[in-house]
Amino acid sequence: MEGLRPIRVAKEDGEEEGQPLSPMARVFHEPNSNIYIIIIMGFKTPINLDVLKINLAQTFLKHPRFPSLQVVDEENGGEMRWVRTELNIDNHVIVPKLDPNMDCPDKFVEDYASNLSNTTISRSMPMWDVHILNVKTSEAESTSILRVCFERVRKG
Repeated sequence: MEGLRPIRVAKEDGEEEGQPLSPMARVFHEPNSNIYIIIIMGFKTPINLDVLKINLAQTFLKHPRFPSLQVVDEENGGEMRWVRTELNIDNHVIVPKLDPNMDCPDKFVEDYASNLSNTTISRSMPMWDVHILNVKTSEAESTSILRVCFERVRKG
């Protein structure tokens, strides 16, 4: 945790007091650490892929980070920078072939989401993907899982 300074918080009397970062905050500062945010959403109807891709392009991809790569800028002392790249949405929308009559779809969705934390997203493309599971569970007709990687790469 070299180079981390304690955050400063104001006491009631106005003085500042140093406070160490929380364990989770420290993880975000560790070199070469990857943090995956996984969001599971259930829907009342099967997911229409064409509509999903159009909506991603019109909303999600307008945010500058989602169509960008994190790269080291050697000309500026190894500073990390976001660089926009061409994005093929089909590389980010994953639709596995599923058996609609599987024995336990709820367990399948839970295991699928859990396994996403054990796999990585290629660093050659923006680090997010959406998984479409058009299988009926006890709570939804279909499920989408959004996975976003927040990566910290060691400089130099």
